[in-house]
Amino acid sequence: MTLKKQLLAGFITGAVLITGGLISVHAAPQNDGDQSNRIPRHSRMNKDFNRDEIAKKIAARYGVNEAEIQIAFDNHVHPHDIDRAALLAKISGKSFSEVLAMKSDWRDVESKLGITYDQIRDAEMQMFVADLAEDTGVSEKTIKSLLDEGYDPHDIEIAGYLAKESNKDIKKVLGMRKINNHWSDVADELGVKAPERPDDDDDSDDQD
Repeated sequence: MTLKKQLLAGFITGAVLITGGLISVHAAPQNDGDQSNRIPRHSRMNKDFNRDEIAKKIAARYGVNEAEIQIAFDNHVHPHDIDRAALLAKISGKSFSEVLAMKSDWRDVESKLGITYDQIRDAEMQMFVADLAEDTGVSEKTIKSLLDEGYDPHDIEIAGYLAKESNKDIKKVLGMRKINNHWSDVADELGVKAPERPDDDDDSDDQD
């Protein structure tokens, strides 16, 4: 799924995260304390999924062994589990294969590894900031500053995209979002073409 198609979901739901290609829609880290659904149930793989490319991205993103990721794909491990094992390996310092072999319920694995919700949220937020900076051209320092000021991560993401498309300052774009309008209204005001609606069959594989 393209960045524009990912952001269409954000215009509608306000809940997207650019993930570098593995999962088409991914919620940003939340403060709600809910550890049971950090990877949303509506997330799905891109249709343009390229195993070798994704293995490289995961290895680089989490600092894990690419060959071990390839083996997991060979064994038909679900990409969600590969991503989760890589994240927990990054936080715990254990190898990817070692963590993946522990899988039962991921919350049980986190408990066995002594990994806290805050550690996971901090790691996810760091990657969120890095991904968003790469995709929008907004500096990590600016994004962190906006988060510290209390701006919602989803709003920062969409505003970053609109700022890039319109060549405006992200803070100015954020200020255009009012209680009585929507991000699609801001896009129209900036003269930015709204993302195209995803194909109907893109939505069909959302069923769980």
